[in-house]
Amino acid sequence: MNRTIHWDEAPEEVAEHRDVVVGRWRETLDILAIRILRTPDAEVPGVLAAVRELADSHGFRQVLSPMVDARGVVVYEAAGMCSHEELVVVRVDLRRIRRSMRSAPERVALRSACSGDAQAIHDLDSSCFDAFWAYDRRYLEALASSGRLTVATDGPRVIGYTHTEAIRGLATLGRIAVAPEFRGQGVGSSLLVQAGRTLARTGARSMSLCARIDDQVSRSLYTRHGGIELEDTLSLMIGPACKE
Repeated sequence: MNRTIHWDEAPEEVAEHRDVVVGRWRETLDILAIRILRTPDAEVPGVLAAVRELADSHGFRQVLSPMVDARGVVVYEAAGMCSHEELVVVRVDLRRIRRSMRSAPERVALRSACSGDAQAIHDLDSSCFDAFWAYDRRYLEALASSGRLTVATDGPRVIGYTHTEAIRGLATLGRIAVAPEFRGQGVGSSLLVQAGRTLARTGARSMSLCARIDDQVSRSLYTRHGGIELEDTLSLMIGPACKE
């Protein structure tokens, strides 16, 4: 395996020519994630062996794959890894979501996040997701200053937020979260529609997102707003840093 493994904590800023990029998955977890892997399937076992050695040398206990399709699952399983999460891919027609636009619930306002919102967003995120999925405070601080987050507020309180990306015409919804006690009141719908409008202004016609296969509430929200679930799912594979 002659490919160089690059270590980077900010995958969105990685140069396109890098084939293998790894980084810590979350600050509180001893998981080394393969953030980018651009290699033929035949090279994956060799890459994994090298990544596992690197992970072990840095004190990580587990290695996490990038999102892979059914063919990739077979390759990773052969290398001793197993599925950790299965994800549904959803595509939303932004022209349709704009037609289904609805106002935010009474008292709830939507605005772009600022750096001063970082702690509130982090607290909200931690209440909505388990340790595997919850974002790190440092990562949210960077996002809050980037203009890529929209927050929903009830008075001074942040009760929901979204994270959107638009890179070279590819629009994605990376996150949508609503405080548990405000769910079922239209906050998620308002945030989703606003995310669609924001991405539509970049010239994108559709946005893509992923949902955990067992998260029926989120999947229902997306389909109500024109989302179409693709037939093929994606998986995150996980395994020990040292192959046993």
